[in-house]
Amino acid sequence: VKFPYSFKIGQENTMMPGSVFEGEMTLTARIDQDGDARSSPDDLEGTATITAGDEQVEIVIDHRVGG
Repeated sequence: VKFPYSFKIGQENTMMPGSVFEGEMTLTARIDQDGDARSSPDDLEGTATITAGDEQVEIVIDHRVGG
């Protein structure tokens, strides 16, 4: 992966059918160390508080899980 990494997330990406993206939410990006979808110690992570419809969101991966 080359950084900065461009991404787009929309209604079609909800994890639960019938869920909607609306209002404020927390978006998390993680660089996973072990291939498991769950976060593990030593994964690198960053978050951003956004509102549905925001554009040009920037997430800084700035901490180690469990650290």
